Amino acid sequence: MGVRLSTCAPHRMLTEDQRALNGLLFARRMAARLQREELSRERSRKLTRIAAD
Repeated sequence: MGVRLSTCAPHRMLTEDQRALNGLLFARRMAARLQREELSRERSRKLTRIAAD
């Protein structure tokens, strides 16, 4: 096996740019939170409709 002499731009960004990595992690956390909120709102709407019937 040889030694890697270069890396692609996305992998280089992850290893050299802490701010970019922090931004990606923040976006992932926000996406998960927004999905949970959306699902909980949908469940609330369904329960409200069932209770109203």
